Amino acid sequence: MSHELEDLLKTFEKKGINRRHFFKLMAAAGLVTAVGIYKAKEFSSNAKGKIVIIGGGAAGISMAARLNDWLDEPDITLIDPSDRHFYQPGFTLIASGVYQPDEVWRKQEDCMPSGIKWIKDSVAAIDPNKNQVATKNNGKIAYDFLVLTPGLQTNWEKVEGITQATLGEGNAHSIYDFEGAQKTWKALQEFSKTGGKAIYTDTYTKHKCGGAPKKICLLTDDYTRKQETRDKADLHYYTASKELYDIPFFTPRLLKIYEERNIPINLNVRVKGVDTAAKQVHFEKIETVGEQKVYTPFIEDYDFLHFTPPMSLPTSYVKPD
Repeated sequence: MSHELEDLLKTFEKKGINRRHFFKLMAAAGLVTAVGIYKAKEFSSNAKGKIVIIGGGAAGISMAARLNDWLDEPDITLIDPSDRHFYQPGFTLIASGVYQPDEVWRKQEDCMPSGIKWIKDSVAAIDPNKNQVATKNNGKIAYDFLVLTPGLQTNWEKVEGITQATLGEGNAHSIYDFEGAQKTWKALQEFSKTGGKAIYTDTYTKHKCGGAPKKICLLTDDYTRKQETRDKADLHYYTASKELYDIPFFTPRLLKIYEERNIPINLNVRVKGVDTAAKQVHFEKIETVGEQKVYTPFIEDYDFLHFTPPMSLPTSYVKPD
């Protein structure tokens, strides 16, 4: 692969495209990832330019590390405000008692690749016309090439009656929060003793790990079976999608699992709000009748609730159309 990249670079140079522009094209095409971390090390580039990476999650840090290895004279700045780096897939396993909370995070400074300049700050705005990133506390940062890996913003306020601070009240829980995952595990253990009706939902937006809401539902089923209390637990899954899963290869088997474990699936349903005092979920079913969409509100009581909040790109500097 390194020889192929070198040959491609020579071809581009003959057409008047320099190494720096070539580097930009390759990154935009995703070839850094396609090459693979080991083969990428075989190829080096003397392309020069200041690279700014926004976001210090797994994507941002791994990209910084790869570019740092690949470039002969790297000049890479990463902007991220976090003190801790979380392995977020582990939140589901905290909520099911498989992981302990201290197993899913490290200090952010310990995860930062050597040779990378880390600005511990938040981004306020991006000006692509001036090639500048404005931070909240460190002024403006110029760049030649910008990499966006900000992750998703969790919009708790989009579910009426819920805030991040009130997670757990009314036995309404979410694993999309470090503290929330810990509260979910405590509540799940109690629910396995008392039984009742449990509701699990996803959301209508793109969200982190589309399988996670389904996983915590099935892990509840598994835990109550191990506690020999499954007959007291009435589990229900509600999805905003028209199907349980959007990857055809897995969907038939997943549907079969839900059928075998006696978990009804409700399609085309969105969570509008949660009345934690009354322990009720306010839903809206969306159906297409002819060329029109019909919205039907309804309410379901619950004893245990796991919901998925809507998510989006960071709205502080990415403005929706």
